Amino acid sequence: MTGAERGWRAGIWCLVVAFALLLFCWSHRHALQLSGFADDLGLLAELPMRAAQGTLRADVLAKFSGPLWPGSTMWRPLPYVSFALDAALWGNAPGLWRITNLLLHLGVATFTGLIAARLTRLRLAGAAAFASALLMPWAPEVTLWLVGRFDGWATLAILVSLWAAMKSRSSGRWLAVSLAMAIAAYMSKESALMLPVWIALVVALQGAEHRWSLFPRDGSATTQANGLFATVSATLRAHCLLLVSHLLLAAIYLVWRSHLFSGQAIAVYASSPEYRVLPLIARVTSHLAFPVALAPLAPAAAIICAAIGVLYLLLALPRATRLVALVGALMTMSVIVAVAVHFANPPGAGEGYRLYYLATIGVALIIAAAVREPHKTSLVLFITIMIALAMWQSRVAAEWTVASRTIDGASQAMTSAAKTLATNEFGLVLMPDMMGHVPIVRNAQGALLTQKDGTAIASDFFIIFTPPQLAEWHQLSQEDVVSKLSKRATAPARITRYFCFDTRRQSLQDLGYWQPGTLADWTARWRDAVAVRC
Repeated sequence: MTGAERGWRAGIWCLVVAFALLLFCWSHRHALQLSGFADDLGLLAELPMRAAQGTLRADVLAKFSGPLWPGSTMWRPLPYVSFALDAALWGNAPGLWRITNLLLHLGVATFTGLIAARLTRLRLAGAAAFASALLMPWAPEVTLWLVGRFDGWATLAILVSLWAAMKSRSSGRWLAVSLAMAIAAYMSKESALMLPVWIALVVALQGAEHRWSLFPRDGSATTQANGLFATVSATLRAHCLLLVSHLLLAAIYLVWRSHLFSGQAIAVYASSPEYRVLPLIARVTSHLAFPVALAPLAPAAAIICAAIGVLYLLLALPRATRLVALVGALMTMSVIVAVAVHFANPPGAGEGYRLYYLATIGVALIIAAAVREPHKTSLVLFITIMIALAMWQSRVAAEWTVASRTIDGASQAMTSAAKTLATNEFGLVLMPDMMGHVPIVRNAQGALLTQKDGTAIASDFFIIFTPPQLAEWHQLSQEDVVSKLSKRATAPARITRYFCFDTRRQSLQDLGYWQPGTLADWTARWRDAVAVRC
């Protein structure tokens, strides 16, 4: 092998990283042009206003000693601080806020690569892990949805803590860094409770990697297993301070949550947790297929990723890194199990893919474990996977681009329509709760009407609702509710007009008015009218 060939082989990891970054820029080419989505719109409306009024600092400080919002069981002050900083720096410009999300994801991919390189002792494996994490198709819910940064902050802090924990034997400073980043993770999202488990897995891997053999070459399997168990036990004892410190920190976090939320140390979501073994196994089996619902967005790319990925692992997984692949699989499974405890089924056509964001690290480690010294076939296969992942990720991101245009179109359409309504009229507008996997109006019915300068007039003439709120608005439409929604002195007491938003033509459709009647009649009239007009 010539010196030039050796130099090329040594630097191929740089080309992989550069190509992955180029593909990511392509798949997220519209990221800085998008509006906010759902919950984002409330933050974009409220936080800049609080910054202008001088009340933002007090609001941020309250998040350190209380829930994310009244009645919630979420304690996430660190991401909220980042929202406040964005509000102070950028006002209500969602594209500039989104830079934080993109940088968090880049940080996650970077530390995934560093951890993979350290575990495999191969820079190319680290580059492969970086590329895989960066281009995962379910990442856009974290990179493009501003409130997805809760997962971005938690995952990045977990990875930095894990990386520092791997170096803690060399210096006590790294133990301090690991614990400090663990605190940051707990301040970001409840998924940080995965950290002690992951640290134990990686510590065990570091101690056992020299004894690992999936199919023993010499000696009996029993001898190999006993030696492996002894090595792992000794390694865990040697890292006792690290493990105990993290377990103690996790216990303190649970006690703090229990104090904040009246004994609810773990419960976060409204759904009832499932701990029975057989039902939980069924749930886990269902969640293992979570990427399938995203496959129709880019079927060819999904098939390529699945086919080459399986062949790559079955045919190319080196003996020396099989334990790394096993640890990656256990990391992925730990996330899947944690999600399955709270949710019976994967999100399917809805949002919720950010819940699997942490599993990206385990998947990336599995891919990295299959990387060996570069040769043409291996390199071509991995580049093909990278391109397929980027195409898939681009199609997922495209859903968010279409949804953003819908939100902008609805805001402009209602602003224009408000100028045409009589002063004694007030409209009820039906908009979709979701578009594909993207939330549109949820928790932002009022904020969407005022999301851009010059659209405040719409909030005095319209209120938005979504299909899941049909029963709620059937009741409200029979009450004198307008006075609570509009500041106009000439506004009527009750709703006088019905509208729906046509997402294809980006226009507001006037449906007239009908008496609420029974809930069944009300629902049927809306369904029939929307089917014809929107």
